[in-house]
Amino acid sequence: MSVTIQYFFNSPKDPEELGRDINNCLGCSLAPYEGDPEDLFDRFLSMEFTLQIADEYVNDKELDLENFGYYLDFRTPVGDADARAIQVPAMLMVIFALHRCFGITGILVFDVQILLARYEERAISGYGKRLYDLVSDTVFLSFPAHLNAIGARLPDKWRKTFMEMPS
Repeated sequence: MSVTIQYFFNSPKDPEELGRDINNCLGCSLAPYEGDPEDLFDRFLSMEFTLQIADEYVNDKELDLENFGYYLDFRTPVGDADARAIQVPAMLMVIFALHRCFGITGILVFDVQILLARYEERAISGYGKRLYDLVSDTVFLSFPAHLNAIGARLPDKWRKTFMEMPS
């Protein structure tokens, strides 16, 4: 079974330009998958990393997916299950970097089913503009604290895989 973490967001740029910007910001190499310029793919941080147009999704409860034009996806298939330990932290680093580089905000979703975070930009006294998660009602200032807030929303079945250290 593969597991995915998605970040849905908007950008006025076309997929090719957005892909170049993301590559420059993150140091990755998103490129057309099987020649499709609207499906950019890379193996990044040992996981399948994709940028796609988000036109196939419909809203479902708190997931207002139709409001977003793009999504990034980290996918770990069964053969790469050991990379799941970094899947959520890696996506949080991507989210932080994209906000820092381009002011991008959006929603973080587990397996296109569970809303983990909904980010907006807020002015935080002493810090300037920062990401604010409306779901956990927290500012993304401390990486460990924010990771714990996200981990609390993961399904019990997956929380241990993503968040707990082996004993």
